Amino acid sequence: MSHARLLVTAVLLAGMAVTQAGDGLVVYPPVPGLAASEHYAIRVRSPRARGEWQPVFAWETRCKSIEPRSDGYFDTLAGWTHTYCNFETAGPVEVEIARADGRPIRTAVVHPRRQAAACSVADGKASVTLDHPCLVAVDIDGQMDEQDTGKGYRGPPLHTVSVFANPPLADKPRPDDPGVQTVKPGEAPPTDGDWTTLSFLPGVHDVGLAFPLSANRRYYIPGDAIVYGTLSSRDWSAGGRIRIFGLGTLSGARLKHPNFVAPALSEADRRRYRPIEVLGATDTRVEGITIADSATHSLMLIGPYSAGHPNAVRWTKIFTWRVNGDGINPFGNTLVEDCFLRTQDDSLYVNGLGIRRTVVWNDANGSSFVLSALPNQAGCGTLPPTRAHVPPGAAPPLQDPTASLMKDPTVRGVVHLIEETKTFGQKGFRKRLVVLEQSKGTFTNYVPVEFVKDGCDAVDELGVGDEIEVTYRLSGRRWQRDEASEAKYFLSAEGLSFRKLSESGGGGGARGDVDPNDAFAEAGDDDVPF
Repeated sequence: MSHARLLVTAVLLAGMAVTQAGDGLVVYPPVPGLAASEHYAIRVRSPRARGEWQPVFAWETRCKSIEPRSDGYFDTLAGWTHTYCNFETAGPVEVEIARADGRPIRTAVVHPRRQAAACSVADGKASVTLDHPCLVAVDIDGQMDEQDTGKGYRGPPLHTVSVFANPPLADKPRPDDPGVQTVKPGEAPPTDGDWTTLSFLPGVHDVGLAFPLSANRRYYIPGDAIVYGTLSSRDWSAGGRIRIFGLGTLSGARLKHPNFVAPALSEADRRRYRPIEVLGATDTRVEGITIADSATHSLMLIGPYSAGHPNAVRWTKIFTWRVNGDGINPFGNTLVEDCFLRTQDDSLYVNGLGIRRTVVWNDANGSSFVLSALPNQAGCGTLPPTRAHVPPGAAPPLQDPTASLMKDPTVRGVVHLIEETKTFGQKGFRKRLVVLEQSKGTFTNYVPVEFVKDGCDAVDELGVGDEIEVTYRLSGRRWQRDEASEAKYFLSAEGLSFRKLSESGGGGGARGDVDPNDAFAEAGDDDVPF
């Protein structure tokens, strides 16, 4: 594709619904109170069952035409939209895409191309056949394929479309199931009670900032519901066994970017703007939902590796339009599978338990893969996968591709000081200092280690007096304000991960998003991060 960088690792799609058709096709009705896409209309049917065409609700997310320094939207994308639909299917489907205003479609191309059994245009409408669940984009009239839409694009707004054919979603709650608490549109959802599943009924909801998530509970957003706001578990001891699922949308469109909220927010309050954040995440799952127009980093399951208690993000879709609109950071304990990420900042941090069959797409800004998050690597290229014996149809096991590479150095000490996170520049680059104390007999050695970006959040797990081992790398930088100023040189130890030594049950390292080059690229000229 063009310089917009639709970068594909692999994809599968699946859906969800209320109308049941042949081959397990499930289609949801329109979302009460929410306007459908202005640009596309979509229908679907089962070819094997020779079913009737069923209209599918066409969602739309939009890059607002707002001054970038007032809410962080990229002005080069102002007015762009992305239409998407979600449905469930257990078999092949035919999908018809038409322009909402009746204008004929000239060409259509599916990406990833291998996911489509067929794609054609007839009578001004695009027809796509998918023979299995998958998540795809359909480029209409060459908007992405036939022109350079990367940095510097100054053409008219582009209106793209995706088809999300999800597999059948297991364990969808019914209102009368035991332990189910339903929430009507306009009703404040309970934060506590004797329920185990919070189920949002069809329509438009607003839970506000940082609606509290609790351990051992499920949160269900069906395919005919949208929830505005953010979901958060801020207690390191309460991030276990949470499930957020459904084919509905969690939207940040009603929230300002935290950089532009007045008065200025504290670091703790800034984090409340993340669509989903779970501290100390174990046995936590995010499945099927769409996260649209994130105000900042979209999905963060923060925590170190925990043997036997993995997290998973599956069949999740993310669209962002603003600075700091990152996609998924798995940290040390999360598997990412079958997702679709279109972001305007870093899409995926390469760490955790693995990344499989996921589409990533960047337009204005950001990296598709943040490789600096890989543990203990001295250098990284594209390494071939390592395969073991795999049963037919099963995914190959993931193995650590960096095991044979030189290890980053480590330093041990007792935590002497933990500073609050500091933020620099318009893009909100974050840095947090941890000082280790080492007893050298006749004197005490103090070692400052800096954690940056998402690594700042992992530091919340530490306390003064903890004995830890930090994996770090040295970074040296030259900085000069202008040609007439004296050049200065700085050396810092940047923390990549840590593990506790002095506490029982202190497990492996929590990863940080660490790239020393980003520090200078993201800070403003008057806000150098040292």
